[in-house]
Amino acid sequence: MTTFDDWAKANTGAWRDLDGAYGAQCWDLYAAYCTEVLGAPGVGATNTSPTAQYAGYAGSLWTGYPTSTWQGQAFTRIPAGNAARKGDVAIWGRDSAHPDTHVAIVLQDAAPGARITVLAQNAWHTQNARIMTDTPASLGYLRPTNQQPIQGETDMPVKTDPINWDGNNVTVEYALQDLKHRLDSLGQRLGPVKGYQFDYLPAIFNNLNSLFGLVGKIDGQGISDDQLAKLADSLKTNLGAQVAAELAKRLAD
Repeated sequence: MTTFDDWAKANTGAWRDLDGAYGAQCWDLYAAYCTEVLGAPGVGATNTSPTAQYAGYAGSLWTGYPTSTWQGQAFTRIPAGNAARKGDVAIWGRDSAHPDTHVAIVLQDAAPGARITVLAQNAWHTQNARIMTDTPASLGYLRPTNQQPIQGETDMPVKTDPINWDGNNVTVEYALQDLKHRLDSLGQRLGPVKGYQFDYLPAIFNNLNSLFGLVGKIDGQGISDDQLAKLADSLKTNLGAQVAAELAKRLAD
């Protein structure tokens, strides 16, 4: 389990009143999350705005962003209508379900427009923190810039993350599915190696580590003549000259 998972489990059913005022308010749970998981230097760094719309209420965490230097560094604002991600801080303006605005912690990823599962205090008939579903955040989400305590990895995207794929803005999940389709098509196009018990595509993948060691990481840049020569030599060495020649022919078709 991640630090976030442990914290959410420990705070389910808890009564958090960090400022000693008005009991266990929704803001208190947000402040606890910030100080105990995300490294806020103190409760003061998590305060609401005294001047922005919804001043003094949870909604001003969005309308007055950043309400502190720490908040501006610790979060990225994700506008309403986007996918929610585990660990996000969901913020609502005033509406019939949230008459005094509201803030809660998202417990799992949710698609755009879908109801979200949150850990919330002072929601409905109880002040204690509880797991519940709610409407998508009407103002938006504060997404922690440091995902390590939440995801357990710093660089691993989740399937709902946006990504530019061939000039189109899609999700990571869509890009991975498209990549799989392309690889399947390439594998069918190349087919098996004549006279051997393996196909071209797995054979190429099995040589990737040595190939990268020879030609370096390309990062989308064109391959130089020298790199191309090294790549050809590697294929000849590892696949055999006749197999490499047949591969080149199939790729050219």
